[in-house]
Amino acid sequence: MMDMPELNEDPRFSTDEARFNLANREAFLRLFETWLMGHTRQEVMRLAQQFRVPGTALNLPGEVLEDPHFTERGAFVEVDHPVAGRWQLPGAPFRPQLTPWQEPRPAPLLGQHTAAVLHEFAKIDATEIEALKQATVI
Repeated sequence: MMDMPELNEDPRFSTDEARFNLANREAFLRLFETWLMGHTRQEVMRLAQQFRVPGTALNLPGEVLEDPHFTERGAFVEVDHPVAGRWQLPGAPFRPQLTPWQEPRPAPLLGQHTAAVLHEFAKIDATEIEALKQATVI
């Protein structure tokens, strides 16, 4: 993967036992880090995939929403918020067949659900809720 066939002849790396020997770790990391610095994250990821080496590119925060893999999988969905505008939020982490995923709703506005919560959980009727509003309790 690193296009360094000479490492196969280096006794520090020529056998599995040598490669996994902690005494050789620092030498390998120096070689590997130097090699990494000559490649982009995407190049390393493509090479890792080609050579079936487990690994992936780590995105910077600003790159996550533009990642082709995440875009293809629908990892983010756009949601309209009445005040904040259009936002991208995480989509379904997986797609179960029997319980379909529902798109997320935007964050509620301050007090948006107060009356419904008071009615459902505190059993306060609409008249009393209105009185609480008028008294600026809610």
